[in-house]
Amino acid sequence: MRRLLLLATILLLFLAYPAWKYWRNHRDVPVDRRHSAIWMAHRWFGKSPPLEEARTTAEHLAGLGFTDLYFHCGPLDAKGNIPAWKAAQWKPVLEQFRRSIPGLRAYAWVGGVTVEGYGVAPDTVDMSNPKVRQGIVLTCQDLVKRGGFDGIHYDLEPTPDGSQGFLKLAEETRIQPAQLSVAFAVNWKPPYLLQVAQRCDQVALMAYDLGESPSPEAYSALLARLVPVLCDTLSSTHCRFIMGVPAYPPDPGTTIHNVTVENISTATTGILAGLRNSPDYHSFQGIGVYAHWTSTEKDWQMLKDLWLR
Repeated sequence: MRRLLLLATILLLFLAYPAWKYWRNHRDVPVDRRHSAIWMAHRWFGKSPPLEEARTTAEHLAGLGFTDLYFHCGPLDAKGNIPAWKAAQWKPVLEQFRRSIPGLRAYAWVGGVTVEGYGVAPDTVDMSNPKVRQGIVLTCQDLVKRGGFDGIHYDLEPTPDGSQGFLKLAEETRIQPAQLSVAFAVNWKPPYLLQVAQRCDQVALMAYDLGESPSPEAYSALLARLVPVLCDTLSSTHCRFIMGVPAYPPDPGTTIHNVTVENISTATTGILAGLRNSPDYHSFQGIGVYAHWTSTEKDWQMLKDLWLR
């Protein structure tokens, strides 16, 4: 009798394992999927598009669950300045976005290239130089106070893993009550990411342009492995993270991006799998689409079907 019970138990476990595995890999993840981010072109900030265009664009983004918008304001020059701009031209556009997107957080996307990657030049940023950092901070203060932004989104490339200059810049850019967001690449190791996260409110992983994923499945699997690492790394901080996903045209004009491998479909598949394997995902905020100006109707539909469903 005991042998029969043992055999029955083994058979039950054998039959139940596939069902459990399917549930684990397909169960819903109870995260709010309407706090996504998106990178916006410089034209919104610098060229004042018609307000009607701003209204229809903002309403469309609101319907897709975007609350955090990174408006490109750079690039920085070697002194930490950006080209002159007039708040009077930008403010009406921003106000239209605010009316159309409840809970909007408008970030000034402050980008630039660094001396680590491109050497010393009139348009490269040396974050180890205190005077350059001071210039960047003053620029950011002006964007928040005169431009009306809710926060700063740094995208300084490349920023090497372990860069002490960038840590100091993050410390010095505390503009209360403005938020501080940081874009970073996959080369940052968890100890350095933790140091950055302790100095800002949001980090956004640029999980694309990897140029090394041999297949869509491999790319999804990579993101599935990265998500639990980020959840664990940031669990002790107040910082939340965005997983950047690519929305590129059929011919992106670059060899480091393969649109058949890196796209919204493969990215969201990997992110959801990673969240299912994360015991604590409170630090996850949402996805970030790069970029608004390259996205197509097909991308928007994939977003609805795979992320918002």
